[in-house]
Amino acid sequence: KFKAQKYFCLPHYRTLLEFGRNGLSKKDFAEFFKTAREIEKSYLSELGGDISWFCKKFDYRYDNEPWYNAKDAIPRTLAFLTSGKNTR
Repeated sequence: KFKAQKYFCLPHYRTLLEFGRNGLSKKDFAEFFKTAREIEKSYLSELGGDISWFCKKFDYRYDNEPWYNAKDAIPRTLAFLTSGKNTR
């Protein structure tokens, strides 16, 4: 189930790594960390592309281009950074 996750929000990612470091052997933690890092890197890359495209959509030259997955990039980024919590 762990490897099947699309991403972990940053607050929970930190918690996962802390619990993993304290609860797993060094060998198991190395594999755990590698898997978690790849999941996060992949999602960060996707999110970065979506944010970039979101910004380009406000340029008149891209007006007729589709939104693809970028329409909700801002709320997804905020949820990723804050665990979906209201930060006010």
